[in-house]
Amino acid sequence: MKNFSHIYIEEEAAEFPVTKNLLHRFPASHIIPIRNYKEIFNRPKQNFQLQKKSMSLILAHRKEKFLYSGSDMSSDFGNRNFYYNAMILNCFYNCDYCYLQGMFPSGNIVIFVNIEDYISETENSLLKPWFLTRQNGLNLRGSIQIYFWRSEQRARTTKASLI
Repeated sequence: MKNFSHIYIEEEAAEFPVTKNLLHRFPASHIIPIRNYKEIFNRPKQNFQLQKKSMSLILAHRKEKFLYSGSDMSSDFGNRNFYYNAMILNCFYNCDYCYLQGMFPSGNIVIFVNIEDYISETENSLLKPWFLTRQNGLNLRGSIQIYFWRSEQRARTTKASLI
């Protein structure tokens, strides 16, 4: 994994295990405390390509909006209730052909460290009555139990790799 010249850390993100692990992995990075990741990530007049040459990492604590409705322009994979999350903003790579390069004003990476909040929000959404309906003649309750088991396994794997 590449080294980061600077690591910006939101005050609320400082004590999370993911933050501590990343700081341990990048001891040479200059650490800068901040109040809100948007102070760095959403600044005007940033030079995307220059930032990609010496990327900084921004560790943040997401406060709301853990799940987003899937776009009508993308495939819903046969699921009426299609959602996604954004635990990381931006990409580590700098591919010339990538349309995502114009999506954010910054070339830096934001990682939201409160993973448990994402998992909790997803589990709560799955339990809502509109999600527990019959779809295409299939009973989704069994699928949800399988999803919980799989997400629990995935969460353990994710935690193990990040912690």
